[in-house]
Amino acid sequence: MTSRPFSSFVLAHSPVEFTGMKFTPDGKYILLSTTGENVFLIDSFSGELKQTYTGFVNANQLPLEASFTPDGQ
Repeated sequence: MTSRPFSSFVLAHSPVEFTGMKFTPDGKYILLSTTGENVFLIDSFSGELKQTYTGFVNANQLPLEASFTPDGQ
């Protein structure tokens, strides 16, 4: 049996390039930055989409940057 440290997930969303990945301080969630107009929050263990942050105007498809505060908010 091969043990892997990470799981793979498929995020069902329109084609978008992911440009960044940040974990919450407790490791429960991952914040995925894109070159689109959305940032995604997913569960680190199940891959379940928890939140989509929208409303970013990004016509030039520049990499968006997102992060958490030290308290995970």
